[in-house]
Order: sequence, then C-alpha cells, then structure tokens
Amino acid sequence: MLIALGADGRLGYGELAELTGMSESTVRRRLGRMLREGTVVPRCEIAQSVSGFPTFVHYLADVPSTELAHVGASIAAVNEVRMCAAIAARHGLLITAWVRSLPDTRRLEAHLAERFPHLVVEDRRLTLANPKRMGHLLDTEGRSIDFVPMDMWS
Repeated sequence: MLIALGADGRLGYGELAELTGMSESTVRRRLGRMLREGTVVPRCEIAQSVSGFPTFVHYLADVPSTELAHVGASIAAVNEVRMCAAIAARHGLLITAWVRSLPDTRRLEAHLAERFPHLVVEDRRLTLANPKRMGHLLDTEGRSIDFVPMDMWS
C-alpha cells in the first residue's frame, strides 16, 4: 500500500484496493490507522525551481545531547528547514534547508547560531542538482517525470 501511495499519494481507496489485492474496507481501515498513529504522514512536494527557494544546503552540526531534542525540534520549525534529524555520525545533527540564494545559506547559518548558542555548525554542503526525491525522478526544473519505488521490504 505504501509503495502504491509513494507513486501517487492521491489514489482513492478503490484504486489502492485494486493495486494491493486487499478489500476496500481493509485499505480504508489500515490507512486510517496508519494516519492516526503517525506511521504515515502525507507530504506534498513542490518543484524546487518554482518554490522561490532554489538553493539546497545541508549543515552538519553538533549540539550537547542534553539539548538535542529541544534544539532539533525548534530548528525543524524554522521556515527554510526541510529536515532536521539526529544522526549516529561524527556530527550528531543533520539540517537540510531550501534558501533563496547562496548568500542566504550564511544568513540562515548566522540565524541558527544566534538563536541556538549551543549549536556548532561543523560542515556545510550545497546540492547543485537533485535528480531524485522520495523515489521520484526529477527533470532539470525539479518536476516529477518518473517513479522508482522505494521498496524497503524487497
């Protein structure tokens, strides 16, 4: 069911039932439970080129473990931030963001440093082209042109 929704999250219960071999009532019940429990979270993507935020930046940062949950949740709420995750690596926090321009990467970093004094950005990286996102192959403008299922069960 998740693989089918990954290809097209707009599928109706009947279409999902047909694609998965389950009954429509089973699909409705299981999907409802996954949405309620937060196992599945609907997400709507936009082509980055038309978003007004064409620059994709990644920050690898450190923050004291006692501050990680609070700082991570607060950073995740910053408008430009697309993802903030604790990671098991040399640097414990990964922040990815979309910004309007290359100089905005430094402005965002300065904002984070000012707002979160315990945060230390150790490395930063730019993504110049993103040919795939969440299983969708993208054209040069960032629009979906094909889908490669992300089947973690196979």
